[in-house]
Amino acid sequence: QKGRLSEDEARYYAAEVIDALEYLHDVGLVHRDIK
Repeated sequence: QKGRLSEDEARYYAAEVIDALEYLHDVGLVHRDIK
């Protein structure tokens, strides 16, 4: 599939990124200056 993500797909991927960053922060691997 090419082109834009659907709203549901975008929401899913955003949630996955947030979960991953929260996990890395919890285990001390993420610096707070991520942009």
